[in-house]
Amino acid sequence: MTYQFCIKSAYRSNYDTTTANLFTVSSGTQTLRGKWLVTSAQVPVSAYTIDTPNNIINFHDTANRVVTIPPGYYTVTSLATAIQTAMNTAGGSTYTVTVDNASLKITVAGSTNFYFTFGANLPPNYYNNPSFALANILGLGINNTTPAAQITGTNPINLNYNQNLNITIQGTSYRNVDCSSSNPGGFMTGNKNYSFEIPIGGIQEGTIYQYIPNNQLQVIEFVNGVQVFNVTVVGDDDQPYNFNGANLTITMSKL
Repeated sequence: MTYQFCIKSAYRSNYDTTTANLFTVSSGTQTLRGKWLVTSAQVPVSAYTIDTPNNIINFHDTANRVVTIPPGYYTVTSLATAIQTAMNTAGGSTYTVTVDNASLKITVAGSTNFYFTFGANLPPNYYNNPSFALANILGLGINNTTPAAQITGTNPINLNYNQNLNITIQGTSYRNVDCSSSNPGGFMTGNKNYSFEIPIGGIQEGTIYQYIPNNQLQVIEFVNGVQVFNVTVVGDDDQPYNFNGANLTITMSKL
């Protein structure tokens, strides 16, 4: 018989006042001991592709304009539509926004000359992660573009600025088992915070990404009995990952 244990953010302590990116969960009366293998993680497809403060477009046509794209989950097509609506509402010209299916580059066409002014209006966290600036997400770059009736991005739209989730289980008495070829059967010592990485874009099954570890180091040994797990989840920028109310599940099997 194989014993399994699931760390579910849905069962976290103080559910109403905590989130799925920083929580504590208890195993109740069950104490985990010995070696366990992280067999899967279910990550909700719930993160916003456009969020504050990286949702602001600055441009100039007959005057300086500032438009805000509502935070949410966008595809390249729905984002183009949202940008077109926002620019037509605020601008002094008429705009059409399209995305090339092959290159995924955005093109903004106006009824008069215009230009973007991202360079002078970067969001506060731009220098922590340049890809978070909407200018770079759209492939337009941060430099002010030359006035023209039509402007096309130099790079493809990139809505997946978080490529990985980094999950840390803190404050437990265990050590990682080193299963690498350089140290078969050995242990990594002095590690009390177990961390592993989940790539975004695994097997999508409806509203979750199902991630199955393969060659990565995912075996841990609980040296002492453990009943409480403190879990943090951050993105590539080391900032808390926003699940927007959805929940995370990590499954381990006893070896």
